[in-house]
Amino acid sequence: MVSEWRGRPKLVVNTEVSKNGDIRKRASIESYGISYKNFFSKSEYAAFSALGRLMHVGVDVREGLIDALTMKRAHLGSLQYLQLLVAQYFTRIDGTSSIYIGRESIIPATSAWPIPHDAPFKIQLDRKIMAITEAGLYEQWRKEMLLDAERDSRIKQRKLLMKQHRKIEEDVETDGLSATVRALTFTHIQGPLILLLVGFFLGGSSLLTEKISASL
Repeated sequence: MVSEWRGRPKLVVNTEVSKNGDIRKRASIESYGISYKNFFSKSEYAAFSALGRLMHVGVDVREGLIDALTMKRAHLGSLQYLQLLVAQYFTRIDGTSSIYIGRESIIPATSAWPIPHDAPFKIQLDRKIMAITEAGLYEQWRKEMLLDAERDSRIKQRKLLMKQHRKIEEDVETDGLSATVRALTFTHIQGPLILLLVGFFLGGSSLLTEKISASL
């Protein structure tokens, strides 16, 4: 079993909630959190046992983050995954976020790569993982991934904002045209109608005069 020290449950709360500690009597976690809930509930440490009673299992990460914003609740989850979702879906156009991720882990956890028992490449794989970790490549990749996610989120929001502005301008132009263009009424065509009648009168008079002159 090749293991790597990665995922740790983190407490994610709204910025306002983090100031006063109020999690509105609920801390959500995904379905795998049932083991954490049982562990905390049976703990002799008062803070852990209280958290165990507040934990609500089976909540999707995005739903939990939305609840953190709208319902002022807390959500527990893996640090890297929470950071990625916050960067993708909860980053404002100026690069800030209203979601705060706790600095410290509530409880350490490990993630592992399952490989066949007595696999001949285990030693080489361990060395590669150790080299990548010690060189900081994983941490650098994680930072770049978060920066890319935040940048893509800001670009999408800017495009959406520009599209909304263009729609507003088009609506204003349409309203302006509809206000300046009015339907024609009898008052508008009264002058041309009088000219038409005068023309008919003059034309009829000329025709009648020609006929009288021809008969003489």
